[in-house]
Amino acid sequence: MELEKSNSEVVMEKSSSSFALKGIFEVFYDPTSLFKKIKESPTILVPYVVLFAVSLIIGYFLSDIIMQMQLDSPELQEQLKGQELPETAKSIMELMSVLGLGISMLLTPLCTAALALFFGNFVMGGKATFKTLFSAMIYCEVLYIIGNLFLVPMVLAKGDLTTGISLGFLVADQGIQSVAFTALSKISLFHLWEIIVAGIGLSVIYEFPRNKGYVLSVLSVGLLSILHIGAAALGAMFK
Repeated sequence: MELEKSNSEVVMEKSSSSFALKGIFEVFYDPTSLFKKIKESPTILVPYVVLFAVSLIIGYFLSDIIMQMQLDSPELQEQLKGQELPETAKSIMELMSVLGLGISMLLTPLCTAALALFFGNFVMGGKATFKTLFSAMIYCEVLYIIGNLFLVPMVLAKGDLTTGISLGFLVADQGIQSVAFTALSKISLFHLWEIIVAGIGLSVIYEFPRNKGYVLSVLSVGLLSILHIGAAALGAMFK
């Protein structure tokens, strides 16, 4: 009896791992089916590892461009006072830029899931667990980060972080740290795609009408983008 139970658990674990890996691709072409599975059995580890790994890959390939942008910043130049930055400091800055991107991508679905839980459970009167929402938001973020992975060759070819498929190109001359670029860069193919997919997922998890799911998506994924713009605006005010 114990052996049969053990075999059953092994089969369930393999099935869960298979579904988790398949979900990385399914979120692009059949998100409804994916989120139905997540509602029944949320999975976190596999998509979270993929999210972090792809983030590090992007950070690694773009580290030289990010480093140069930091070296050219007026703030750092003022601190250096014309002196050359030591190689050790450059290496540390490069490592931190790569890890910083990875950590920020890990924190994003935590924040969007928390916002979705607040608005979905307490404002809209739905019922869902944080684990289920967290799993769904990780997959949404995987969609976003893999989409941006395909933009890396374009960025490397032009050697400019403002390169992309968002409205940010309209104010690219102001730099990626400007409020205008931060705001307009949120209007991009992958940002909008993520919000739409998140809306589908939230409507499935909460059993809301699709339009209500989209509203909740804007209040979670979209609100996080708005907070990012606000932080950029505050940073610009105190420079």
